[in-house]
Amino acid sequence: MTMRYYSIALVNPTTSQVLVPNPNANGTAFVLSNDKNAVTFTSLNAGASPQTQGGSNPAALRCELDITSTPLHSPDAHAKPFVRISGVPLSMVAQAADLNGMFISISGGMAKGLPLANPQQAGLLAAGQVLQGVGEWVDTDMSLTLYLAPGGASADYSNVSGSASAMQPVTGSTPANLVFQWNAGQSMSTAIANCLVTAFPQLSIKMQISNALVWGSGVPKVAFFENLQQFAQFINEASKSVLAGPNPANTIYAQSANPAYQGVTILLTGGTLVVQDFTTQTNPIAVDFEDLVGQPNQSAPGKVQLMTVMRGDIAMSDFVQLPPSLGTTSAFGTSNGGVSAFVFGNASNSPYKANSAFQGVALVTKVRHVGDSRNAAGKAWVSTYELAFAQPTTSPLLSSIPYIYKSPSGNSYGFTGSTP
Repeated sequence: MTMRYYSIALVNPTTSQVLVPNPNANGTAFVLSNDKNAVTFTSLNAGASPQTQGGSNPAALRCELDITSTPLHSPDAHAKPFVRISGVPLSMVAQAADLNGMFISISGGMAKGLPLANPQQAGLLAAGQVLQGVGEWVDTDMSLTLYLAPGGASADYSNVSGSASAMQPVTGSTPANLVFQWNAGQSMSTAIANCLVTAFPQLSIKMQISNALVWGSGVPKVAFFENLQQFAQFINEASKSVLAGPNPANTIYAQSANPAYQGVTILLTGGTLVVQDFTTQTNPIAVDFEDLVGQPNQSAPGKVQLMTVMRGDIAMSDFVQLPPSLGTTSAFGTSNGGVSAFVFGNASNSPYKANSAFQGVALVTKVRHVGDSRNAAGKAWVSTYELAFAQPTTSPLLSSIPYIYKSPSGNSYGFTGSTP
């Protein structure tokens, strides 16, 4: 259990100083540090990294976490991820509410030590702002629970400037300034960029969507939204409708002619809005068989659920390469669009237990990290991925989604996206 790695950094949004536990038990819960490499809680010894042999601290505090990452149009986007640290002093329990609005980054994975532990896979699980800090004292147990909004600010908040005091819930009187205007002959990417840059100039934008998304009507399409989730739902459905063409039987949105097309999705992560529809693939990340916790399984038509030891190098919207298997039986068949199906292993073959039940390139559509650093169960420190078909592409693979706009302030919510 000591190879389980976590690192949590709380940063004051006003001073950019890191909050570290106060060694004086009679003082305030935290003191501010100017050391950019400082962390608030970690499973490592002082000065160690996940790559350090013997760097894990067997006396580290217990860390429990449940972090979900999904596109903003998904119902799961309303979930409130949390991290809980047990064994904290009374001062942290009493001053938990003072952490509301603080920047937070959570990294996790495995530290060097056990033969199958791969510290290269450790990385950032979430970065955002603390929505609510809760201190609990039950019997002799004290804990600090932090609920967070991944990405730097919740989609339910109109002000994502990074100022803790400026976080205000979106209501009818304080909506976000999201005005979408899609003119005739204009690409959807241009219309989306104009809308987001105007509403959130402090956020950077990455975008890669199909060039076929062009508004063909002579009447501009204009819409207004209170928050990012409403906007993301509209964009996802509208993009599918445009590629499907008009449907007289459906006056709202036509069903996509290509069921494998995911539509345009928007993800808010680390001070950056990522807009893409996966028609251009990024380089897939290899998943080795020894990384798996159990076999992948079919969770829905065209969907596969994959569980691995916790890792931070695979994010929502990445592509992954599943390990090869020996079988040739198709799990889903080939879609009308010519999409290559995952391949299902042959259960009658004796090497089946040493091979993945599915193989091929897949798109990560949902990520959930669940962990309890002091629980000995194998499933107590895992990452679960929902995978979809990878669409065929003739375009060169991208190393990453390109920026189309970078915030003048360079706002990344205090974090670079690397492992602290």
